[in-house]
Amino acid sequence: MIKNIIFDWSGVINNDFPAVYNAIMSIFEKYGVKRISSEEFKKEWVQPYMVFYNKYIPGLDMATEVAST
Repeated sequence: MIKNIIFDWSGVINNDFPAVYNAIMSIFEKYGVKRISSEEFKKEWVQPYMVFYNKYIPGLDMATEVAST
């Protein structure tokens, strides 16, 4: 059973940035949002992640986002 997932964009353990970026671009595509470059993604990413999503997909709530994945 997986108890924890570690996101490691810095690449110390494993560079998961490509997987994260592609997953989020898939969500953008699902909602008809134009893809952004990986450089723009890195520049614009904020936590909590719904703040980031709402910048590009206004009005998206967490329940809808979770249900769409």
